Amino acid sequence: MKQIFRTLMVMLLAAPSFGQTIFIANSAPGAIGGTNVFTGSNSINLALSAAVTGDIIYVVPSSVTYSAPSLNGKGVTLIGGGFNPDKPAAARSLVSGIYANANGFRLSGIEFTTDLNIPGIFSNIMIDKCRIKSIIDGSGGSAKGNLVIQNCIIEGAQSGGSGILIGSGSTGVRLSNNIIYGYSPSSQIISRLNGGTIENNIFIGSASGGSLPAFRDVTNCDIKNNIFYAIRPAGLGTYTGNVQRNNLSYDASDNTFSTIDGNTSVSNIEGQDPLFTNLPYGTSLSFTYDATLQAGSPAAGTGVAGTDMGIFGGLDPYDVYGTSLPIVQTITAPNTVTQGTNMDVRVQGKGN
Repeated sequence: MKQIFRTLMVMLLAAPSFGQTIFIANSAPGAIGGTNVFTGSNSINLALSAAVTGDIIYVVPSSVTYSAPSLNGKGVTLIGGGFNPDKPAAARSLVSGIYANANGFRLSGIEFTTDLNIPGIFSNIMIDKCRIKSIIDGSGGSAKGNLVIQNCIIEGAQSGGSGILIGSGSTGVRLSNNIIYGYSPSSQIISRLNGGTIENNIFIGSASGGSLPAFRDVTNCDIKNNIFYAIRPAGLGTYTGNVQRNNLSYDASDNTFSTIDGNTSVSNIEGQDPLFTNLPYGTSLSFTYDATLQAGSPAAGTGVAGTDMGIFGGLDPYDVYGTSLPIVQTITAPNTVTQGTNMDVRVQGKGN
């Protein structure tokens, strides 16, 4: 049965690869290595040693957390099984952080148990469908270019600073359709971002009347279709030239959108409950929560171009399963088969 699963997974991965080499990292107890298959908690780093820029590493869901890898200049794709895969007894691809020191990398469907560190001037980066504590810059905040962070859960649990630190001089950054928590000890959620797009996110605080600001040193950004939920839609430091449009703020100590220092406020809704189905304040997300909007929500259909505000609106609606690949949910096969006859195997899966 294990061999059948491995064969199917390789087929699923190989289909869209267009010439990249696909490696498999598998930390599961008893996993068997082979050609381009590495095992053990350090298997991502072993795969990275063999990979080159453009290759794909599939991080197999496992009960054993993977050691933090370092990209070492290799623009590879790391794909896991999703932060909430839709199958029975779902394991997840748990990785203890990453040192993402490369251009052109992608991280998808992975749950990072500590911070994601992008330490320097890097560009052409995609981070999607991941669960992350914080996104930091160990170099202190260097410019990032063409960085997309979307469909992620970001829980802001680093010791001070920001939940997402982009870098001064950044260009072409888009943060969209994320659930982003802000609470002490973080002092703001997003910092050092210039000329970016911040759209269809939910910024959520730990308690009613929260005083935590969303931004610090954020300039010339297009901020639209977001819901600020017990988080102030305000900026510390240099907060100038931002276009704030079609956002909603509720239950913070101050729900006002700034109209000074070149900031503009257009069609924003201040102080109205977005009427989530079930999304309590807190410091982390439970998958029993439901961030959909109830009937009559002031955030429904009032975003730019008539889309919903929040994570289920816009061009890339939030995926509650956080999976990028088809998920094999069940495999049914007979226990025995007569030699020389066909074996009927039924595979049930779900794609996104």
